[in-house]
Amino acid sequence: MCGPTGEMVEPLFVPKGYCNDNHAVFVAQPGMCLVEAAMGCRGEDVTVYRIITIGTPDDPDALILEEVCSYADGDWNGFLADFRRAAEAALSKSMCYRCREPHYVA
Repeated sequence: MCGPTGEMVEPLFVPKGYCNDNHAVFVAQPGMCLVEAAMGCRGEDVTVYRIITIGTPDDPDALILEEVCSYADGDWNGFLADFRRAAEAALSKSMCYRCREPHYVA
C-alpha cells in the first residue's frame, strides 16, 4: 500500500503475529495505491493499482481499481519512477521467508 505518488503511508495498526498474516492494517482511501508483486520460476511481476472507489451499492466491500503501471522480468521501461521504491519493497516482501513484518510503512 502506498500513497497517490508512491510515498509510504502510516498504518493504523501493526499487529505482532504469525508469518503470512496481516502485517499492517491501513485505512484505504480513494487515490491511494495498491502494489501487487509476485516472484516465481517465471520471473518477477509488479503491478500498481490506484483505488478509484470503495464500495458499490451491491457490494460495500468492493474496490474499483485502475492499473497505473506494471513491471515484468527486469523491464522497468514504462514503470513510473515514483512507484519504484514501493515496487522494490513489494518484491522484497514477496521473497521474505516466513515474513512477520511490514516492508514499506511510514
